Amino acid sequence: MKIEKLEIVGFGQWRQQIFELGEEVTLFFGDNEAGKTTIYHFIQTILFGFPTKRGAVRDYTPRDGGSYGGHIWVNHPQFGQAKISRFKDVNKHQATVQIMTEPDMVISVAEFLAPLTEEVFKEVYTLEQGQLLNIKNLDETKLQELLLVVGLAGSKQVIEQQEEWQKAQQELYKKTGRNPKLNQLVLSYRELTEKIQLKEKAESSYQENKEELEIAEADFVKNQQLSQELETKKMLQEQQLDHYGLLEEYRYQVKQLNETATLELSQDEVTQLQELNFQINQLADQKAHYQQLKQSAFAQGTLSPAVAFYLEEEQDIQRLLNQRVSVEKELSKLESLEEQLREKEAAVQELSEGNPNWQAQPIPSQLESKLADLAEDERHFSYEQQQATAEFARLVEQGKHYQEQQVKRQRKLQRLWLFPGLIALVGVAFYWLNQQWMLAVFGLAAVVSGLIAVVIYRRINSGAGTLGAVTLTQLSAAQDKKKLADSRWTSILTTKEQLAADYGFDINQTVKEWLYQLPLRQHLATLVSERTSLLSKKTASQVQLAKIETAFIKLKDWIPSGQDIGSKFQNLAEFSATQIQQLKTLEQVSQSQQWQQPLALIEAKEKQMAQTLAKVHPQLSVANHAEVLAEQLSNHESQQELRQLSAKLAPYFELDNDASYNQVQLRSDYQDLSQRYRAIQSELGELDETIRHLRFAIKQAESDGSLASLYQEQAALEDELRELSSDWASLQLSSVVADDVLNQISSQRVPALLKTTSLLLNRLTLGTYHRCDLVNDELLIFNREGVCYHLSELSTGTRDQLYLAVRLAFIELHQGTNIAPLIIDDGWLHYDQARKIALFNVLVEISAVVQVICLTSDQELLNFAESEKIVVEHL
Repeated sequence: MKIEKLEIVGFGQWRQQIFELGEEVTLFFGDNEAGKTTIYHFIQTILFGFPTKRGAVRDYTPRDGGSYGGHIWVNHPQFGQAKISRFKDVNKHQATVQIMTEPDMVISVAEFLAPLTEEVFKEVYTLEQGQLLNIKNLDETKLQELLLVVGLAGSKQVIEQQEEWQKAQQELYKKTGRNPKLNQLVLSYRELTEKIQLKEKAESSYQENKEELEIAEADFVKNQQLSQELETKKMLQEQQLDHYGLLEEYRYQVKQLNETATLELSQDEVTQLQELNFQINQLADQKAHYQQLKQSAFAQGTLSPAVAFYLEEEQDIQRLLNQRVSVEKELSKLESLEEQLREKEAAVQELSEGNPNWQAQPIPSQLESKLADLAEDERHFSYEQQQATAEFARLVEQGKHYQEQQVKRQRKLQRLWLFPGLIALVGVAFYWLNQQWMLAVFGLAAVVSGLIAVVIYRRINSGAGTLGAVTLTQLSAAQDKKKLADSRWTSILTTKEQLAADYGFDINQTVKEWLYQLPLRQHLATLVSERTSLLSKKTASQVQLAKIETAFIKLKDWIPSGQDIGSKFQNLAEFSATQIQQLKTLEQVSQSQQWQQPLALIEAKEKQMAQTLAKVHPQLSVANHAEVLAEQLSNHESQQELRQLSAKLAPYFELDNDASYNQVQLRSDYQDLSQRYRAIQSELGELDETIRHLRFAIKQAESDGSLASLYQEQAALEDELRELSSDWASLQLSSVVADDVLNQISSQRVPALLKTTSLLLNRLTLGTYHRCDLVNDELLIFNREGVCYHLSELSTGTRDQLYLAVRLAFIELHQGTNIAPLIIDDGWLHYDQARKIALFNVLVEISAVVQVICLTSDQELLNFAESEKIVVEHL
């Protein structure tokens, strides 16, 4: 098949471009970035399709958004002239083939190109720079494999299949491997067999653990529910203790309202009373005016100083008397505050007497959990430190004992050698006495006793050395353990010292004792806070009373001083009544009409007001209306405060039965509840630890499976082992068969391929290398002198020329059946000038067999092509 024309509609940098190709050789010439490689990829894309993975090759999508693709006109040996078209967004990227002689004929591009495939096209009929760079990076074995694959087209599938079988074999089993599946199954089978043996022994303990776990879990749930109930009650009692001061204030407010509530008026009645009070005050001002006229009239008569003073200060005296009720209420409130303060002071004093270091600031909420953790650490590490210290002391004592034993042992050893020595001395004595036979006897005795001494010496020293080594090792380990325990204990003490400094705890007490003190400490802080609040209220009340009492300063001549404010009000009321009586007497004597008639009218209006007040409420009068109004407004304010207090206290107290709450009892109940709660928490911790141990043991047993399931697993493993072993044997047999097939193909094709490759290599290397051959399955190259070269010994250029020679040899051997043009994109990067010309001469000759398309920027090849009248497309 030959390509006659390329019509690029849109591909990379090319737009609406047509290239006419020669039947034999066509040279595309252009500088870098001229679009030579783009033409090569255009041919490949139209024939075999657009790349499926973005990034696998360069993206040649037109940047202007135009059509992406084009047409190739070819001359096919079977179908004749045809046009192959392919566009990115047309026909789902599929190519269409139009046979010029049979326009109605429908054929796929794959059927049209068969047996040409993309793989054969790339491996045989194209050569580009990327392939040459890959050759440069291959080792000798891989290069030889590549050359043979290229030369033995059609055998690659067999080689690849053989490699897959061998890889599958390795994935199944390796003699020394652990990862292959068959190796893992064998190992699993051994482990399972051991597990079954252990399981048969452990089956009985499993049921016991299950029963214990069931009991422990039931106890845990029961205690957990109890713990939640206790925690809820504990939190409620904490809130009750914290809000007890508010409860006492609530009780006081209720008591005050009950004591002072003489009349019950609705909101409308209070509003009417306020309007009437305004009118009455206006009448009072008018009355005061005429009272002054009256005073002037009386001045002509005889007025006592007290009456004159009363007439002058009548309005202020009446206003002061109107405050009498509110003052009495304030006095009662002050008395109640003082009583509560005495109780708080007594409680604070009681708690502080035995604990002078306790601080009154509030205890942080997180301190209790922190102390609980610290108490557990203190208990644990205290025990650990005591044990480590005791163990270290025991080993030190044992070491001393060992030293004493060593001294005794050395003495024994000294005595041990004394006996053989004495025998030897006796023998020497007999020697000097010429008693030879006695010398022999004692000599033998000395040798025997010496051997016995050596044996005993070795035993004693061996035991002593072992004992000493063990003692020293244990002592070192115990010392390290003691250091660690001391370090932990020091950390605990440091934390305790910090907490003692921050919160006034007794450093000599345990943290557990601190925990028991926390409720009392918190209660002390609450008491101090409540005491401060009561003092503030007492001061405010005293200031208010003192302010009212200043009004009595100008009455000092008529009201005795040195009395409490309640007595002063009593005396003021009596003084006011006396002066009013005297004024009435004087009025009967006076005949003046200047003030008498207006005053009579005012009195009539006052009677009207009295009747109106009586309609509002029967018990209301001009005399008491101001007092009642002040009381109603004060009660309204108190009721508002009472509602606010009730909203705060309702979540924690049953206010309908508030008398049942006692602070001392609450505190006692809270301490008992806290102790019960901590005991339950400790028991829960122990139960949780027991449950975790039991669950772990059960899980371990269940993870091993029951005996029945383990037997089933063993049978399944045996079946899988047999199946995988059969698969491995099949793969081994298939690999051997594939190897035989490759050997057969090689024996048939390799000789002819190597002969043609040798001729082409000789021409391409200008006679430097004239033969290549397979020797012991290794590809070797021979120069003209017959010197042999391995592939790794060849230069980069020579390796490229060998690679091209194999390609050209395959094409030459298959002349008449070539199904695609040969396309070379700058495949002579490592050629010198002479070898380039030699290559081009070979390509010109081979173009009689297959169409050749060259893409280059080499000026020398351009000159050669022009001299040979070869079709050249300048880009």
